[in-house]
Amino acid sequence: MRDLIDNIKVKPLITPTQIEGEFETAPLCIWGYDSLTLILNLGKEFKGLSDENCVQFLLEHGDSKETLTPVVEDHILGGDPITDGVIMTLNDDTQVGSVYCFGYLGDRSLVQLKVLMRGTHEVGIPMSCVAVLGHGEYMPPESYMERLDAIEEAL
Repeated sequence: MRDLIDNIKVKPLITPTQIEGEFETAPLCIWGYDSLTLILNLGKEFKGLSDENCVQFLLEHGDSKETLTPVVEDHILGGDPITDGVIMTLNDDTQVGSVYCFGYLGDRSLVQLKVLMRGTHEVGIPMSCVAVLGHGEYMPPESYMERLDAIEEAL
């Protein structure tokens, strides 16, 4: 059995919380990695979803905070057909209480996830999201991780 711990970096984008309004993560620097998977974990204590009362997840990418633009279909594996960067829309109560994975295939150095609450919601939706960065171009991982953390802090 082989492990992945020395070949990946896991970064929290949304720590477990209840999102009650529109929310955006800090831009995540993915420079130096050849793969990114977003893992979205949704709590099940959320009801009343419909086409009018929905939650959308928008992914943007760019090379700086000022150049972030919505992703397009060719940049994402998994999720709904992409429209204006929306990688997933929750519009049915059966979608909550699940884990969803999205692979990023773009070529930009920053990504940012936004949660858009559409319509009227009586309560927020419990969720968390982590980014799994893999296939690092430079090793050893620890020294590279320190440099990546320094870049993120400078953003």
